[in-house]
Amino acid sequence: MKKLLLSLSMLFGCTVAFAAPVEAVYTADPADNSTVTESPTTITLTFSGVTKVEDGANLETALTATLNNAEYVFGGTRASNNEYYLSIPRNNPITNGTLKVTFGEGALSLDGNPNAPFTYTFTVDPTYVPTPSGPVFTPANGSVVKSLQTISVVVPGVLGQSDADVKATLVNKTTNASYSVSYPDVEGTTISATFGKAEITDPGEYVFTIPAGMYWIGSWGEEEEGNSPEYTATYTIEAPVADAVDFSSVLTQVLPDESMPADEYWEGAVTVMLTVKGEAAINASSAAKATMTLNGAAFGDALSAADSGTKIMVMPDGEETTLGLMFAEVEKPAGGTYTLTIPQGLFTIGGKPLTEYTHSWEIKAGAADINLAWNPTADGTIDLTSPDSKVVSSGSYWQNFYTTNSGLMSPYDDDFVTIEEKAILTNEDGEIIAEFSDDWSTNCLMPTNGQIRWSIQKAGATADIKKNGINTNGTYTLTIPEGFLKTAAGEPVKAQTVTWTVTGGISNEALQEYTCSPEPGEYKVYPEITLTYKDCTKIVLNGKPTAEVTLSNKTIGTFTISTDGVDKVTLTPNSEITTLAPSEFSVYRVIVPAGAYNLTINNIEAANSEVKLENVYKVATPTPDPLTIDPETGSTLASGEDLRYIYYSTEQTVTFDAAKKARLYTVVDGERSAEPIASYNRTAYDANKGEFYMAANEDGSYPELAEGTYQLVFPSGFYRAVIGGASRSSEEQVLTYIISSVAPKEYTFKLTPEAGATLEELEDLFVEVEGAETVKVLLPLQLSNGTDKYDVVGVADGLTVDYMITTQELTDGEWTATVPASGLEIDGTEYLKVISWKFNIKTPDSVAGIFGDDTLFNVYNAAGIIIFSNGNADDLRTLAPGLYIINGKKVIIRK
Repeated sequence: MKKLLLSLSMLFGCTVAFAAPVEAVYTADPADNSTVTESPTTITLTFSGVTKVEDGANLETALTATLNNAEYVFGGTRASNNEYYLSIPRNNPITNGTLKVTFGEGALSLDGNPNAPFTYTFTVDPTYVPTPSGPVFTPANGSVVKSLQTISVVVPGVLGQSDADVKATLVNKTTNASYSVSYPDVEGTTISATFGKAEITDPGEYVFTIPAGMYWIGSWGEEEEGNSPEYTATYTIEAPVADAVDFSSVLTQVLPDESMPADEYWEGAVTVMLTVKGEAAINASSAAKATMTLNGAAFGDALSAADSGTKIMVMPDGEETTLGLMFAEVEKPAGGTYTLTIPQGLFTIGGKPLTEYTHSWEIKAGAADINLAWNPTADGTIDLTSPDSKVVSSGSYWQNFYTTNSGLMSPYDDDFVTIEEKAILTNEDGEIIAEFSDDWSTNCLMPTNGQIRWSIQKAGATADIKKNGINTNGTYTLTIPEGFLKTAAGEPVKAQTVTWTVTGGISNEALQEYTCSPEPGEYKVYPEITLTYKDCTKIVLNGKPTAEVTLSNKTIGTFTISTDGVDKVTLTPNSEITTLAPSEFSVYRVIVPAGAYNLTINNIEAANSEVKLENVYKVATPTPDPLTIDPETGSTLASGEDLRYIYYSTEQTVTFDAAKKARLYTVVDGERSAEPIASYNRTAYDANKGEFYMAANEDGSYPELAEGTYQLVFPSGFYRAVIGGASRSSEEQVLTYIISSVAPKEYTFKLTPEAGATLEELEDLFVEVEGAETVKVLLPLQLSNGTDKYDVVGVADGLTVDYMITTQELTDGEWTATVPASGLEIDGTEYLKVISWKFNIKTPDSVAGIFGDDTLFNVYNAAGIIIFSNGNADDLRTLAPGLYIINGKKVIIRK
């Protein structure tokens, strides 16, 4: 490599010439003196015979523009190789009128020389209808091709065929051979012709002709039959070169390869060095030219055999030959993709021509070492209580910040460059608050009086839900990747970061002051959760946010987020969540993402911080059902002999632990004795029922059981059952019996709802004790559907107990209400029997089924915002699935 670089420095000398102003020869997009129907975003001038265009010494005074004779200011300018760009500001597009751009002397530098004065003009007219022009041939008219198979021509305004007797022709002028041409088809504005041979490869000069009068040209209703002119194109098919050698088969090295930073590329020229095996030479008789492109556009000189010894060097070195091709003299090459094309026959190897060869590589442009200047000052403080109106909006949000260096370009006004890496604004926790890219519609970067304005809209903002900025205290860091900003000359600006501190807004602590309900604990099914924020007066959802619950960092369920609009956020499970923790070290986490909703606290609005509840709510490990026992708990027995045999049954398949025993205890003044007075053995009748029989004393007698209270205890783990695919242990089960010669008083219970009833929803839950004098509540009622289980607190009102139903929604299906043994005190004595009954919940299939078909409906969403009022059943059918308040009643609409 060092040897090649030394050879280059000796062989290719670089000179810089100075001359008088030069005439600018250029093409433009939009074209000079053209009319277009809409404003371009960028004007591109491409200069012929020029390698490098730069801002001239007189740019600021010599470049002027007028729109309809009034001064017009561009968003920015940029030069790249032989192209010059003028950016049209997005906030000031050209909607109608004529733009005239004047380049005075020295506005530009063309290969180091000042330009001679010239003007460029185009017009924007939305009503303009272009005059048909053409034709445009494919392959291009006059091109050299390897074969001909199809020729097409685009003719604006062509409507269809006119004269079927007029024939198109294809003639080989070299051999005078003619070829059959199919009648050219018309599709849109394109006429396509094929030939009798599948592919024509015979060498020669070809002429393709569509005679005049074959087609209609014009517009419908105004067309003129047979008015098309003659269309002619010429092509050359070259004879294949015999015994050509594949260039790639003899190539051993090519430099540069793949990529190379511009700072490491050899100075003075854009040059390619190729080393081949054998004795290579330039073919002096070839007219072919080697070419170079940069990002697809022609770059530098096209090199032919005439450049041998000056720009093309052939350097033999033993059994190899190095070929050097210099395409342009430059101080430092511009970044981009360079592509070399060496046509077949320009070089020979061992007297035989080398085939065509193409090679591409990238030059990485170096970054400009520019320290950015900022408003607000970098590392400074932004006080939302003393706002700079340019930086902080009227709503006390940090809205904007500015890069104040002159002559910089952002992705906003650099439309022709795609930004792969975004600039990001993060908080002190590393959370991305805003992203900036060339997609200006989300987070804007735009020129403002020579500065770059960065406008903050938080991550996730949409056109419908615009988040105003930042009003949460903390430290924020902007990270800008290399090349995100550019100099006016197109050089990328180095990567850098800048930090600001926001004060006077709402604190993160205030956004995290909330209480949770229901009470922390274990639930058979994960509960609906309500967060109540302290001092909050308004909550607004941002879109349709969702939360999730994870177990050991794996998502096991999701929640729909709703709000009362004031201080409460409710998380409703989207499905039953019953996943059990695999070990005692597993962690349940409920996660509400930051920015899911906005809170107004102390008259300041801010997005919520992330909510993370760890092990606050867990899924309870299921246990087998209690055994059904005869005599039932709470029974009064005439003698102790009635406790010799206890009969059990179960609907589950259970396995008993032989090492554990059922034991009988005495109870005095509500206290169970420390030691049992008897134990029981078991005899199974079948898999689901059997008996426990009291074990006799050593002498064969049984314990004497006097009148009094006794408890039969089945210890925890007494039996196991398979639930949810796993074996689960039973909980302790306690049964209470009274031995008395006096029969207990019997009571009748009136239950609401009645046993076996079917309800749309459970509104009342009462137990009325008939025949009693006094009633007190000792334990909660248990409400269960076999999966969900709720404890319901009761309040006695005379002889009726009102069990207070909460807002907890009950799913459809059969539910069992159970007042446990000792759950009530009746007439001063604990009632030892269980009161249990079943009823059903069945939600109507439609809202009309709840209120009636002729009802008018007032509908609000979960945030308390009205959807419609006085609607009918048809209006209800338009509602998407979700939670609604309909005529004051909470209703969930499902798919």
